[in-house]
Amino acid sequence: MLRPRRVLAFVLLVLLPAAVSCLIYFVNRLSGVTALVVGALSSFALCDMWYFLRIGMTSLPLVPKRRPRCHLFATNSVTGFVGLTDIDRNGHCNNARVLRECGFGRRELWHVRQPFGLTLV
Repeated sequence: MLRPRRVLAFVLLVLLPAAVSCLIYFVNRLSGVTALVVGALSSFALCDMWYFLRIGMTSLPLVPKRRPRCHLFATNSVTGFVGLTDIDRNGHCNNARVLRECGFGRRELWHVRQPFGLTLV
């Protein structure tokens, strides 16, 4: 069963792009396909859809890839993308993006260190 917070977060994330699609379809009288395309594009603009796509790509790979086993203390790197909206006026990456990238690095650490039988908390 989903927790109420997760349901509320999902509803709030879906609400804005759905409202944009409905406005395009009913107010402007455009086709349904156009309304869906504009709604999908608005989800990228309003909800940071790239983050959710990246989570989906790393969580549910279509073909499970076998990662090379490396030493427990070996360095590991994860590539990411920082856009212009993620940089503040001083030229630093904002805290939300840094924490997201740390989360992706932590997931990669779990996958690489899993052959050792370690359970990371």
